Amino acid sequence: MTNPTESRFITHPTVLEKSTTSHTVVLVDPYELETKVLTIFLQSCPLNFDVYFYTGETHDLEWLNEITKSADTVLINSVSQVSASSAVRYGEGLELPSCVDYFKQFAAQNT
Repeated sequence: MTNPTESRFITHPTVLEKSTTSHTVVLVDPYELETKVLTIFLQSCPLNFDVYFYTGETHDLEWLNEITKSADTVLINSVSQVSASSAVRYGEGLELPSCVDYFKQFAAQNT
């Protein structure tokens, strides 16, 4: 089991080298409450994640394009105007109601 404090939160303009021990996820326009709940969840999660945060306020589609190339998963809030191929939309009324649900499901399947 890995140290649960090894998950990393990454914001613009940082780009990290792809980790071989972390699952990389890009979150596009997550709600503030989701971010807080995710932080608490990852503190006790036995898996390591690199979580990139992109908000519409960033206005840097080149950075978004760069980080999505190496991401394992891209999660886009259903209220976001951003689109990306191979991304999963989440939100009320969708199969994935919250980005946090993705992390919980992934952890349950991989621990």
